[in-house]
Amino acid sequence: MTLQSCLLETIGVAGDNTYKIPHLGKQRQARLGILPRNLICPTEDYRDGTAKLSAVDADVYERAVETELDELRTTDELSTYLESMTLDSDSDVTAALEAAGLEAIDMNDE
Repeated sequence: MTLQSCLLETIGVAGDNTYKIPHLGKQRQARLGILPRNLICPTEDYRDGTAKLSAVDADVYERAVETELDELRTTDELSTYLESMTLDSDSDVTAALEAAGLEAIDMNDE
């Protein structure tokens, strides 16, 4: 039931996760013998949710996700490369960053 209530809240905030997990009082309902097996989605919430989904251009969304994943893969590859290097001096770090196409910054300058 908690998952179902979270899904209903997600529909209400258009897929975002900026909601608080609703307190359903399941223990009290169970004690009273009135704990439902499922939650009912209000018709208006269902209509609003399906309208929002219909308005989304899935192809544009998928391209945006793919672009983000490509950027994350590149960042991961760079991180893995930098972690695998033995860096003995500042010049090694600078050379490694330049080889990766990055400009080194000096964190000691104030």
